[in-house]
Amino acid sequence: MKKRICAYCGNEFGKNHQRTAEHIFPQGLLELYPYQDVSFTPEKIFKDNSGLIIADVCNRCNNEVLSELDSYGCNLIKTQFYKEIEYKFKDETIEKEIDYDLISKWVIKIAYNYLRSRKNECTFIQRYIPCILKRSGALEGFSIFLGLHMNTTPLPERCYEYQPLCIIENPKLIGTSLGISMRFNLPFDLNSIIIQGAYEKLLIRLGNLIIYLIFWQEGSDRLQETYDQVLIKNFNLIKIVKGKCKYNLKRVTASTNMTINYGHILSKSALHQDDMLLESTLHGKSVIETRNLFESMRSEEDWKKSGLMVEREMFPNNRKVRDEFEEVFGKEV
Repeated sequence: MKKRICAYCGNEFGKNHQRTAEHIFPQGLLELYPYQDVSFTPEKIFKDNSGLIIADVCNRCNNEVLSELDSYGCNLIKTQFYKEIEYKFKDETIEKEIDYDLISKWVIKIAYNYLRSRKNECTFIQRYIPCILKRSGALEGFSIFLGLHMNTTPLPERCYEYQPLCIIENPKLIGTSLGISMRFNLPFDLNSIIIQGAYEKLLIRLGNLIIYLIFWQEGSDRLQETYDQVLIKNFNLIKIVKGKCKYNLKRVTASTNMTINYGHILSKSALHQDDMLLESTLHGKSVIETRNLFESMRSEEDWKKSGLMVEREMFPNNRKVRDEFEEVFGKEV
């Protein structure tokens, strides 16, 4: 019978290393975003109260080293990436202070937990475990790019599937806005960049922080250098590097990221196309004017009722959803 061991320290579960559940998204982030109690995976959508977990981590790793990383990361999001970024800053850079070592370990930990929960191949991440556990090893063989999430549409973000915490596998890097492609019947992946030599590519959204993470295959140093430069030049992505702590971040959000999430990232020129196309539909009004007008037409009670109706339709067998629905609308016949 195969021994059940901790995914981090490798010790067998037992009295000294008790098996625990490790959150994909740390508990501190779930508490920051209590309204996101719906989990999305590529296969299904389900209602839960605790977020996605993976139960193969011992209590020592979970409550000590991993908890320290979560404390740093949750505080980072709470203090620098929690408050909604105003639309007027969509073409500006915003300075953020970030610890390279800590955010790298934290993001790699989140990716490792996620990939294991999905049962995806992730043995390539095991080389980082000694470094995460503060034993030895170097942080290399990956690229982490950062950008800002910002609602660029004339509707409030709560009109869409609200996912301030999400992970997307293999997001597309596209050089033409999806609106232009639809209008002129062009392929959606027109002018796209396909990255070679990578084990895995993930986009992670944590509040208003967008992280694009690439795990490079061994021997791909020249490819990594080439693609890093391509992304920096053509996209609003800033690469974090060792020895640097202050970064001027830019928004990477297009209107289509609000409607269909982050399965794609648009280039700088495609973002400009997206902005122009969206503004052309507002008949002379600005994005902010339109959004304020929309907000003025709905009360908080209206938002609550519409949210309950959507969830009742999505999760007809969920008792909590049913009870909340019936509390507002009365018992269903």
